[in-house]
Amino acid sequence: MGENMATVVDVAELAGVSVATVSRVIRDSNKVSDDKREKVMNAIEELGYKMDPNSTGRLRKKILYVVCGGSQDEFVDNILEIANESGYEIAVEYTAGLPLEMNTFMKKLLKNKIISGVLTCGLPPESGKALREIDQIVPVVQCCDEIMTENSFVVSSDDVMMGHDAVLHLSKKGCRRIAFLGLGKMKNPFKYSHAREMGYRVAHAELGIPVDENLIKQCDLTADSVYRALDELRKLPEMPDAIFCARDSTAVFAVNKLTRDGIRIPDNISIMGCGSAESAERSWLPLSNVTQSYYEIGLEAINLMNARIMGKTVLGRRLNIKHTIVDRETTK
Repeated sequence: MGENMATVVDVAELAGVSVATVSRVIRDSNKVSDDKREKVMNAIEELGYKMDPNSTGRLRKKILYVVCGGSQDEFVDNILEIANESGYEIAVEYTAGLPLEMNTFMKKLLKNKIISGVLTCGLPPESGKALREIDQIVPVVQCCDEIMTENSFVVSSDDVMMGHDAVLHLSKKGCRRIAFLGLGKMKNPFKYSHAREMGYRVAHAELGIPVDENLIKQCDLTADSVYRALDELRKLPEMPDAIFCARDSTAVFAVNKLTRDGIRIPDNISIMGCGSAESAERSWLPLSNVTQSYYEIGLEAINLMNARIMGKTVLGRRLNIKHTIVDRETTK
């Protein structure tokens, strides 16, 4: 069959499934059995089906593939709203912290031009190879984390300034021994952790406070790693009076550990995370943090994706979205 002649109905008939099932497969819904998914993908490949949102019998909207490293529900909810208003539908994949790979399913989606672009959020650094391959076929826009650096398109907050502003904010509250918990013990640490540490150091220089290297501890994404770092801090001759964490989940682990150990937060020590409003508010003790606006990040990411799909921009760029600092119950 000639290119772009096949319709969703044709795919459904060849695969022996309903049109709704074809639509779910294209959106990567988890409500489709592996057997039916394979039949649909084989039919798409055999017929050479390619999405044309303006043709009768085809999907009406272009599809963006959103890949998240974890459960970034706040980001996904905002992207859903913004994408729908912009004429897109989205399919979402969660990698559960694992790197994105060019698996068979992804290759078929790309080969048959079912998706128009890929948005990422919170992927581990090892995903760079797959993203570079995908970007040769459809546009990739990275949100919050810059993994693929060659001619990359990124929408995020300024991580250096997030670390800088967190320290200045804690300083205004009277904190002078501010510790930093980063993610340097990961095999391939997130770049934002290093950038936020840089901001931490710059702020100390501005305040005229020498950086005590004993107050900087590196962790990975596990609770045990954070607990060990806290134990090391507690063995110091003088405890820190505040801890700034490169990631909200690290701060939540710190709050849990210190509270169990009988240390009152924020009376004895202030804790500040870095991330989103949702992750901060769902902690049992609402977390003070440097907050990124996922809505604004999503809006600019969709705008940038539109420009890339329409061929209006070919040179990589990074858009920084303004962050805010919110005091909740873990700072004085």
